[in-house]
Amino acid sequence: MPHQFTHGINTTKRGKQRMIRVAIVTNYIPDYRYPVFQRVKELCSAQLQFFTSSPIEHSCEIARKHLKIKPSRGLNVRFRTKHKATNTTQRELLPLPLSLVTDLIGFRPQIIIAGDFGLRSLLCWITSRLIRSRF
Repeated sequence: MPHQFTHGINTTKRGKQRMIRVAIVTNYIPDYRYPVFQRVKELCSAQLQFFTSSPIEHSCEIARKHLKIKPSRGLNVRFRTKHKATNTTQRELLPLPLSLVTDLIGFRPQIIIAGDFGLRSLLCWITSRLIRSRF
């Protein structure tokens, strides 16, 4: 086991102690998610970095002030879903996070957290294998 994780402190094989780096990957940080992320930040002594696939302006203002947010460059492809049962059309965005892998590799987190079970999560999982971090 290359690392020992204890209360946000990473002890390497050589006995050096460093703060654990945790990447939290999401599309953006809305008002209702901010209190949860802020509480995690308060309780965890790790270095948290939030990676978003939407422009920074989509995250709530208080999150932009108090959380370390890095928007990953990408494309948002617009598409429509037609719902025949209700005769409605839903407009959606498919985010293609083009720089997420390089952003994560640059941060080199020991832990990557992503929960959308889409392309972002797949890229996070692949990156976690490349840099040997937990996913």
